Amino acid sequence: MAERHALTAFAGLVAALPVIVAGARAVANGWLPVADQGTIATHAYDVFTSHTPLVGQYSMASGVVGRLTFSPGPMLYWLLALPARFDGPVALTLTMTAFNTAAILGSVALARRRGGRVLMFAAAAAIALMSHSLGTEALHGILNPAAGLFPLMLLSFTCWSLACGDRWLLPLAVLLASFVVQCHLAYVAPAAGLLGVGVIGLLISRARRGGDRAATARGEQRNGGLWRPVLTTLLVVLICWSAPLVEEFTHSPGNLSALASAARARGRTEGASVGWRVLVRAVGVPPRWLRAPESEVYDHSGHQVGVVSGGDYGDTRLRDVWAVPSAPSTISAVLVLCALALTTLAAIRARRGDLVTGGLIGVLLCGTLAWVASATPVGGVHSLGYTLWWGSLVGMWVWLLVLWSSAVLVHGWATGRGRSSSSEPPSLPTRAAVRWWPLAATGALTLCALAVAAAERPDAHQPEFRPLRTITARLDHAVRPSETVLLTQRGFAALPLEPLISYWLQRRGVHVVGYHRPYDLQVEVAEAQKPTITQATVLARVTLQAAPWLPGADASRVITVSAARPGRR
Repeated sequence: MAERHALTAFAGLVAALPVIVAGARAVANGWLPVADQGTIATHAYDVFTSHTPLVGQYSMASGVVGRLTFSPGPMLYWLLALPARFDGPVALTLTMTAFNTAAILGSVALARRRGGRVLMFAAAAAIALMSHSLGTEALHGILNPAAGLFPLMLLSFTCWSLACGDRWLLPLAVLLASFVVQCHLAYVAPAAGLLGVGVIGLLISRARRGGDRAATARGEQRNGGLWRPVLTTLLVVLICWSAPLVEEFTHSPGNLSALASAARARGRTEGASVGWRVLVRAVGVPPRWLRAPESEVYDHSGHQVGVVSGGDYGDTRLRDVWAVPSAPSTISAVLVLCALALTTLAAIRARRGDLVTGGLIGVLLCGTLAWVASATPVGGVHSLGYTLWWGSLVGMWVWLLVLWSSAVLVHGWATGRGRSSSSEPPSLPTRAAVRWWPLAATGALTLCALAVAAAERPDAHQPEFRPLRTITARLDHAVRPSETVLLTQRGFAALPLEPLISYWLQRRGVHVVGYHRPYDLQVEVAEAQKPTITQATVLARVTLQAAPWLPGADASRVITVSAARPGRR
């Protein structure tokens, strides 16, 4: 048993090497939470204060309903609350690295539960390869669309095992679903569908086992029945959704009501053609999970677009939306989808409930990915540059399940053991002469993960970390703890820096306020050579070289940070 656990843990850690290496490089390069990540860090810092956040990050759905709306809940802030308060940026990125690594370990362990060592190694290799298709900062950063990627993957494996009868996974499935839904609205449809497959599959598996009353009685006595995981699940739901429910009942209209209004009032949407394009690019050759991310997208006239739609974090999916897929890509996507459907139907005939539920999860992920793209309002099309990051997971799952199901079914028919209980994990036995294959598989997996880790690009924001460190160091000397600061910004290039500076000041015990509030010091972050406020002292003047959010690939901007104390009030 110890050897089994050690091998599973080793395979999971090797699969997580790209994530671990990305986190280590980020720490070595002085990673800082820039732009939206600075806002997330600030809200995470607020968790233990009197104004703890009750909702999640700002949502693009605001433009649909005409009022501020946010992601459904603050669970991402809860995860980062202690690191944000006690050890700052380093702890934030290390926490996210550890969180994603744990999700990969869990996925690999559940893959072994469903398919033995063969599926474990296959899933570990697929996860490592999929990491190459994501922006580097998505592996360790705290941006909310990225924070839900690996938990959604773990949710897929969890619901697969749940549907096969592992009722003890029900609380974990609900916890993961709550987290990814509260991270971003793009995960609502896949999370709800996965939970549906898991719960329905669990009920069906229990009904089938109910035929053998003696076995059922022994199992109920040994495992405590279903009531314990159900009660634990109810407690998990109550805790996870306590803050959004408080906000809903104390505000009129509440955020959940506003999100429901946005869902009903989307107006003109992108349509089925965009959904099909996205699906083709996710599963067709070459599938998205095997392609390197793109940070820049150009339209037909050669103008650069989409730089700040995921591209500012090194990965934008807008080409999947706008470019018409090639004929080979479309044909291969149709063949892969047909193979998914055929293997699922063949598994039904062979009474392989595990393969059936795995195939259904693949169908569901494909359908929800296409639906999310097609249902996006036309005015919010640029948001697809980052809300479709989870398309890599969809492609990886479909290819993995098609190959695994095909191998298991063919092996079963060839050996005359085409039917088996879904409670027994399918495994492809090997001959005595090749019992060394786990060692070879371990070596191949290690080489694969190391190659992916070595090929990782630097963080898109890495060139900005050093000048921003200069700014934060000057602020440390200029601003005294317990002071009240009015923080202002001028210019487009200064806009993403304000959240970082606000978070940095709050960590030092500085109270940051808005206009029309008394303050001891005004700090201005301006895209200019000189301060725009009178009688100001320049604290720092730095140059941002080719920042991702600046128009033009070679653009650079001068940022001046200054401070001024107001006259007698």
